[in-house]
Amino acid sequence: AGGDLQELEAIRTAEQTRAMSVRGHAALDEVRYFPVPVIGALNGLALGGGAELAMACDIRIATERADLSVTGYGAKAFTLSMVRAAITISECAVPAAVIEELVDVGRGMLTEPVHLLPHVPEVLAAVAIETDVMMITKGDLVHQTRKVTTSGLDHHFDEIEIVLEKDAPTYAKILARLEVAPERFCMIGNSVRSDILPVMALGGHAVHIPYHLTWELEQVDSHDEDVVELVSIADVPAWLGL
Repeated sequence: AGGDLQELEAIRTAEQTRAMSVRGHAALDEVRYFPVPVIGALNGLALGGGAELAMACDIRIATERADLSVTGYGAKAFTLSMVRAAITISECAVPAAVIEELVDVGRGMLTEPVHLLPHVPEVLAAVAIETDVMMITKGDLVHQTRKVTTSGLDHHFDEIEIVLEKDAPTYAKILARLEVAPERFCMIGNSVRSDILPVMALGGHAVHIPYHLTWELEQVDSHDEDVVELVSIADVPAWLGL
């Protein structure tokens, strides 16, 4: 974020430039000397005026989306974000013992046993008899591989893909490699943003099975697609006509 480009186009003289600079500094001083602490939430890169505004704040915190392009998804990235947040909030005064505690929390997430949702094993077994079944998940390669192999479900899948992002280009690349036309592909998942809309955009089929906990970044405020929604994964075989 920076200055208003339309406002910049109207500036023609040195006097106008100085006047704009004075107004900008005055606005930043209002933030800098505000009587209560000001927290700046950064959602991505802060350049130009955006960087100046961030520096005027007392505390700067990067939002969840800010580091995704660098660290990706998963428990390791989450742990790194917790450490960064502790350093930022404490203004580099966080004790080493606290950092160690945060790292232990992250390690606990990495080693947490997989908890299967009801009906998943039997539904996979029933569907795998009739058609090829593939898992597509995103996140850290090592962590996701460990979860799949320790879940006891890996033998049900003909293919397992662990990707950086579940978007239309990623799905298109996977389907092209498998030589599967989108109209012959059906994605089943709990994220409208990652599992449903990208596949439907390619002309494929998708079934949404909501889960009561959904990460904010996976939520979609509105869309124009007519999405099939089932109450439980137990309803999938009947919906597929098996």
